[in-house]
Amino acid sequence: MSMNVLVLESVGSCVDTDGMVYPMNVDDTPDLNCGSDWLDTTDEWSESLSEEDAGLLNDWLLENNYSVDVDYSDEELMELEFLSRYESGEITDLDASLL
Repeated sequence: MSMNVLVLESVGSCVDTDGMVYPMNVDDTPDLNCGSDWLDTTDEWSESLSEEDAGLLNDWLLENNYSVDVDYSDEELMELEFLSRYESGEITDLDASLL
């Protein structure tokens, strides 16, 4: 079986085109019995990821059109819109009453 994966040496893992992360076996093959979505990885895993591997992972996920389906509440959408407008400079005064 041939699998298209990106090896992330800094965390001893690989990620496939669906965004599933697998630990690497001693023989450098993915342990397909222990996969999880990269969004479900631990903080420890993320913090151990080297800058180079983090960049490679980001590029890999973009190249493979990885997306996340999220259901936000109306309140969460309003907050995200506000923060986006603040970060873009459209809103210059961070007024908590606007949240």
